[in-house]
Amino acid sequence: EVSAAPSKMEVWSVALAGREPKLLGEGDGAVLSPKTNRATFVKDGKIWTAPLDGSKPAEPLFFARGIARAPTWSPDGQTVAFVSDRDDHSFIGLFQGAHRPLRYLSPSTSRDFSPAWSPDGKSIAFLRMPGKGGVPASDLVVQPAPWAIWIADAAGGNARMLWKSGNNLVDSFFGAMGGVNLRWIAGSAGERLVFLSYQDGWQHLYAVPATGGDAQRLTTGEFMVEQVALTPDRRFLVYNANAGPDKDDSQRRHLFKVSVDGGNPQPLTRGQGIEWNPAVTSDGKFVVYLASDAVRPGLPVVQPLDAGPPRKLMEDHVPVDFPAARLVVPEHVVI
Repeated sequence: EVSAAPSKMEVWSVALAGREPKLLGEGDGAVLSPKTNRATFVKDGKIWTAPLDGSKPAEPLFFARGIARAPTWSPDGQTVAFVSDRDDHSFIGLFQGAHRPLRYLSPSTSRDFSPAWSPDGKSIAFLRMPGKGGVPASDLVVQPAPWAIWIADAAGGNARMLWKSGNNLVDSFFGAMGGVNLRWIAGSAGERLVFLSYQDGWQHLYAVPATGGDAQRLTTGEFMVEQVALTPDRRFLVYNANAGPDKDDSQRRHLFKVSVDGGNPQPLTRGQGIEWNPAVTSDGKFVVYLASDAVRPGLPVVQPLDAGPPRKLMEDHVPVDFPAARLVVPEHVVI
């Protein structure tokens, strides 16, 4: 039977000390304010906010035309950057308080999205693609989708193009809006921005200086970098990819660590299992991820980022009637 009641997406908070979870309201894409102990999330095309302790109902943070999404707090917790979607184009907006007007960064007829604050809060990087419209394209031909990385002065709003993709199909933007994992990194070459691109035929990590210039490829090989986490010092990237020494690793996902300065990636996991969704702890000492294999469902695992054995979590949460003994390891067949 299928319920006729509509499903709900809700935002909850729970204290690390383990107190009772609190319902903050319906919504999705929740982020935490760095300073005010409030959560910000998206509901019905608007950005809402609520105290983490659930003491007050959620309320809209501001009113803006279009559909608002992707709220991103500045490091000092004073400003929210967001995407203002106007259907055939979109802006990067800034909200700085109820008594100040909304501002938009270098508005145009382009589609701007994926805002990323610099660590000092002075700059915002974002992605830009051409707006919709123009001569209708044929459905029989796959059209290239060029895109670019722009950087804006958060105070003045002026922006400049930092890097631009080529116009070939392999250079095209891929996935949903925000799919390139744009974020700021720090290394021997100074402030840079890292992103994912298919420009060599495989989805790899690249880095470009915040002052502009050529992009440096950080990973190389016939594999796809999928999910990416950044260490707190912004000097290493942890990612999962279908790579490894085993001939069947192209059909799995394992974790790797690579310096933002480049070099050989260091494998963090290996074997016949699958590992994904890496997250680095705030002290930079551990990586937490999900892992499964042919007979074990996905469960969280924690292991030291430098060296040490992994430790499985929540194994006692697997249902006692889970049929692990009746499952088999499949054989990989290539035709």
